[in-house]
Amino acid sequence: MQLEAGTQVSGGEWPDGARLWKTFSMNGANIETRLLEKQDGHWVGGVYLWDGDDATLTDGRRVTLTLPSGEPYTVPSAAVCADCHDATRGREWPLGVEPFQLGDTGIAELALVFDTPQGPAPEVDSDDPVVVAARGWLHGNCAYCHQPGAVVQNVSVVMLDFRYDAADVGLEGEVAQYWHANAPADDGLPYWDSDDPENSALVGILEEGDMPPVAIWTPDTDAIENIKQWMAGD
Repeated sequence: MQLEAGTQVSGGEWPDGARLWKTFSMNGANIETRLLEKQDGHWVGGVYLWDGDDATLTDGRRVTLTLPSGEPYTVPSAAVCADCHDATRGREWPLGVEPFQLGDTGIAELALVFDTPQGPAPEVDSDDPVVVAARGWLHGNCAYCHQPGAVVQNVSVVMLDFRYDAADVGLEGEVAQYWHANAPADDGLPYWDSDDPENSALVGILEEGDMPPVAIWTPDTDAIENIKQWMAGD
């Protein structure tokens, strides 16, 4: 599953007419595009479904599709957008693609849009590609909730820190009281076990597609394998 982001960065005041989007695709074929547009000072959201090269705006209700591979795919309702976007702490709706995610190349492409410099992009403090990939993925998919200054307020789980520059994610030695996918069976699993990543609640949550809660419905198997390598220190 690949996620392509429309032109956006975090922070700042967005003018009316600004449009931000992300398109989900599989095997080169677009599945859905989620769009935010600012109208009269407020953000509105919508979802487009793709059929070949054409996309049609849905009525905002949840849709379950069957992919060419035969796998089910759920497009969340437009109302679900507010679960994360409307829970921000004094920020506008966009959770944003940050300079870290854009990289220097992406920032350079946006240089003419801003009055003030946006770079250089920060980087994971490591030369190990496994560490860079794992920390970058967790930052982009998890850190808007799981960090001390979480963008989203209603984080009801143990405080984790998945920022790209976090010295300690806060998991080693902690034991899960529950996790969504199979709470009774997995109650008491360690969140993080360097000696046995497969037996870690963090890995189980990702493999079940239980997290991220809305942004993606198909587990990113490549990223999960990389995270397990990072956990084990391989």
